[in-house]
Amino acid sequence: MAVTQPRDIVQGPHNDTYVIHFDLTDSDLDEAIHDFEELCADLVRAGLTYQIRPGEDQSLLIFACAPKPLLRKTIFQSRSVVTHQLHQRYIASH
Repeated sequence: MAVTQPRDIVQGPHNDTYVIHFDLTDSDLDEAIHDFEELCADLVRAGLTYQIRPGEDQSLLIFACAPKPLLRKTIFQSRSVVTHQLHQRYIASH
């Protein structure tokens, strides 16, 4: 069986990679598995990609990344909301 090394996780210029520290120290195994699966499902539903690495002691490091198309869409939508709010304030003040 071939072993492949995971790609290096590099912080992009858009600060689009986040680290989640998943601590299993005081967790029941069944509860920890459930919480972990739920977290991974939430990341996928949000459109994020992720990689899992071992952390210290009984923990995992989950590197979540926003793909560029999702990041662009989110930024565009947030700017549209702000522009709309500013426009409404301008209209209300005149």
